[in-house]
Amino acid sequence: MDKNQAKLINSTLENAYKGADNVSLSAALARLCAEMYDPYMKLNQDTGAYEEVNSHQWEQFFFMQNIANHLWAAMYDTRLSKPRADGKQYVKGVSIKLDLAQAHLKKCGKNYDGTEIALEALDRAENWVQRLEEKQAMFEEMYHMVADFMEVACGMAHKPYEPWTRETEHAPAAQSDKEAEIAARLAERGIEMPLNKVANTDGVATEEVA
Repeated sequence: MDKNQAKLINSTLENAYKGADNVSLSAALARLCAEMYDPYMKLNQDTGAYEEVNSHQWEQFFFMQNIANHLWAAMYDTRLSKPRADGKQYVKGVSIKLDLAQAHLKKCGKNYDGTEIALEALDRAENWVQRLEEKQAMFEEMYHMVADFMEVACGMAHKPYEPWTRETEHAPAAQSDKEAEIAARLAERGIEMPLNKVANTDGVATEEVA
């Protein structure tokens, strides 16, 4: 990146951070959706009429889905972080952290004995709860906005992906973009597509690619 580009980006970020550009979250998401919108007319086989569809429908869908999944995980991921230098681990989800922080605050309030040490502990505990409440509110607003835009723009409601609820730590990954796309389309119909299966290469059951 050259200096002029960096300067332009810094200026744009500063205006956004300070609210000088007055761009709302909804307007910003609409602009992102527009980057992946290229309409064309397609014949609807059921109605016999031509309808406008987005040629980048699945690119738009995956983009919005990934953002929504990230925001959902930021709130509700129950997995623990990697051990720090002191050996301690912390839960990832802000909502889970908030529950723990609120319980700690109640404990500090119950154990307050009028000493300066206890007062400082109570102050720190309350500040921590406040910061987590603000972060949780931020993620909730962003998640619901992204999920709503995804449903309207892509025609599919967001279904949170929660890998931390599965037995295996790593879910099978798609071997190609096309495989991932078809798996997602089937998932919307409630059909699970097994990934990483060995392809049939007997020349009979497989289709040739034109």
